[in-house]
Amino acid sequence: MLAVRDVEEDEQPIQIMKFWHWQRLREIPHQRISGYLFAAVARRVAMGEKKIIDRGLVNDVNTIATYAPYVEAMFVDRRCAAILAEEPLASDLDYKAAIFSLSDTDAFIEYLKGIEANTPDEVREFAERIYGVT
Repeated sequence: MLAVRDVEEDEQPIQIMKFWHWQRLREIPHQRISGYLFAAVARRVAMGEKKIIDRGLVNDVNTIATYAPYVEAMFVDRRCAAILAEEPLASDLDYKAAIFSLSDTDAFIEYLKGIEANTPDEVREFAERIYGVT
């Protein structure tokens, strides 16, 4: 790819390293969120937690890092919800999604009640006509 951009072959590793050390790279939501999540996992492992790493963890981290900046809410497993609630993740990470898990189902029900309470009458009327919901 760099050759297409007229970067000489011996210069390519240097340009790649410059990219990886680029300050703005830390601002990309996926990079920032996944970096914080993996750092939190590493911290837990260093503190002796043995069962945190499994086959689904990388998938969970990638899913959260990919979608949390753009969706209204996410329902995640208890482990990931607990990690996201830890400091510094809870105060340093900024993403759109409200995070829910089975560890606090009441919060999710309250979130849904809030959506229902704030639904405009016109939307309710369309839902009733389309879905037969009353």
